[in-house]
Amino acid sequence: MGVIAALTLSVAACGEETQPGDGRPAIGTKGAPETALPAELPDLARALVPAEALEPPTKEDLAVKECGIQPVFPCVRVYFVTEDISLEERLAIVRRQAGAAGWDIISEQREGSATVKIERGAYQGTYMLESDDALLCASAPRCITGTLLTVLGPPAPLPTPSAAERQDWSAEKKGFVADANAVCAAMQARMNDPEKIAAALAEGLRELSALKAPRGERKEVDAVLRPLGNLAQAAEALSDDEGEDALPAAVAVGEFAKRFTRAASRYGLDNCATLG
Repeated sequence: MGVIAALTLSVAACGEETQPGDGRPAIGTKGAPETALPAELPDLARALVPAEALEPPTKEDLAVKECGIQPVFPCVRVYFVTEDISLEERLAIVRRQAGAAGWDIISEQREGSATVKIERGAYQGTYMLESDDALLCASAPRCITGTLLTVLGPPAPLPTPSAAERQDWSAEKKGFVADANAVCAAMQARMNDPEKIAAALAEGLRELSALKAPRGERKEVDAVLRPLGNLAQAAEALSDDEGEDALPAAVAVGEFAKRFTRAASRYGLDNCATLG
């Protein structure tokens, strides 16, 4: 598994592989928490769970989490099950539920299982319905099938220096930022080859580490390099692992990529904050 695939996996694990389109309002402001969590997300998700679900979602089920890497989306994921209801009937149920809750159906996809993508203003959601399993239902005392519901809020902006802060940078820092952004641009170009991603990250780390940090900002620069070093190690491990053995490394790649893009953006390294 490659690093790009791992980044995709980290997003897909949140139930959504595509990113919302342009024009969606951002949440959070500079000085606020890095990811603002919309209080309405749990209620929106709860309203999308049909009465046919065997159990209503709990408060823990409706907890707001983070999905994606760059950008990051506040999200709620709920898994609910139904009994003795075919896939066609379940599709009809979620369509009806979404419509009653004020959501529009954007697309449907059928490949044994089914995926229904929905939208309501600045929010997007996905129902992922398990396929019917006639063999399992014939042998089990109860015919139960599940649906994974994901609701995404507007993307949270990365922390970034303001225009005034950038203007106040010393000439030394401006030069460092320009050089570091050039290194990251070259690193990103090398990452276009999935077979060379781990090597590209390692080379980018070496080149960034060779740059002289602006006076008095060694700690800030190290805060950027540290997650990149962890990411490079995780990517190398991922390139060596296969199947289920690759999952821990894939999770690590996603987490360290998220940390690196945030730290880079916070320091003003715009080209470094577009990983994946």
